[in-house]
Amino acid sequence: MTYLNKTLPLCLVLSFFANANPTFSEIDYTPKHDFKVTATTNNKLADPHQNNQDAVVYVWPNTHSKFDAVSQLQTLQSNEYWQEVSAQELNAGIMLFTTSTEAFVRIAPKTQFSEGEAIKSPALDASQLMIKPRLSSTFEAVEQTISQQEMALAGFEDGSVALKTNASNLVGQLTLRSNQNLQRNSRYLVHVKEKFSNQLLQVSAANIYQPEEEAVFSLSAKIAGQDLDEKNTQLRLINSHGEATQLSYDGGKILLPDNLDMVGAYQGFYELELTSMKVLAGISVKRSIKVPFAQVVSTAELGQAIQVENQAAVQFSLPIKVAHPGRYAVKATLALQSTKGKITHLQTIEVANWLQGDNSIILPFTANAPSKSGSKLLLTNVSLVDQSRMMLLEQHVVW
Repeated sequence: MTYLNKTLPLCLVLSFFANANPTFSEIDYTPKHDFKVTATTNNKLADPHQNNQDAVVYVWPNTHSKFDAVSQLQTLQSNEYWQEVSAQELNAGIMLFTTSTEAFVRIAPKTQFSEGEAIKSPALDASQLMIKPRLSSTFEAVEQTISQQEMALAGFEDGSVALKTNASNLVGQLTLRSNQNLQRNSRYLVHVKEKFSNQLLQVSAANIYQPEEEAVFSLSAKIAGQDLDEKNTQLRLINSHGEATQLSYDGGKILLPDNLDMVGAYQGFYELELTSMKVLAGISVKRSIKVPFAQVVSTAELGQAIQVENQAAVQFSLPIKVAHPGRYAVKATLALQSTKGKITHLQTIEVANWLQGDNSIILPFTANAPSKSGSKLLLTNVSLVDQSRMMLLEQHVVW
């Protein structure tokens, strides 16, 4: 067993859950902030750490006296949309759905696959692009043209070009067109971002998905505070390999495929890509957003902590029921509870080990635990993490 004196790079999926919460004594032992994954799977789960089976113990330099509660919700918003268009559509002219005088329009060539071969569409000449209220109009709504080279310097190395609009009285009435002679089978991504628009798409959704009998993922979405028009809403599920599946929005009750094979986040997140359009005050508002989430299942479960007797230092044994072999980590804070209920946090440690089946993890605390009549030792801020698949499985105020 190895002790480390530096920060252990634990990859905790859902680390964005963490929010500051009251101290343990303020919470008064109420386990309302506890979190536990209950969904299970019969699938054989892959593990990227099979060759890393050494036990590791890390003593945190600062004792964790606060409990980081788990939030399963995320709130996102979007002032942009994107769509894929063909070369013919771009040559003929496509409508730009804008709600503010200024918009940043990026156009990037797409890569297509034919018989296993990747074929990238030709790059666009930014000087051959125009934005007008009508194709016959002499008014140009382009304030700035950004070439492929300039976009590459800004970090866009996908062949993008961009235009910045300035159309004070022509909101929602613009058309984008290329005068370039484009190949018929070429395709392009058009990405419109309105930094100063108040017409936002706002989404509230879970950031984890536990598969149950009905594979339903709930999502609440509104444009400028109004419900989406389902007939004008498209939804796709995208995995970390870029493979997409069309889904139905159905009022925010999204039926997911029952064969999702990515568990945890070590392969990346799933994304729900939503694009919707709604007419507000006579103007068509179009917005797109990506909602990431991880599928989590219970690969292991904590048993009740047992203090190991007849040891010079304080040790606790935590039984773990293992459903799928993997590398698991337990983090806990040793605390002393007085007869009056006062809590003194003594030390926080983290132990990681490879578990092939049901086993126990020993928490070997090194802090001195004062022996006071009537006081007792307990574990607080206890968490169980599946490091192999990057999943937070359990988190408890006291255990």
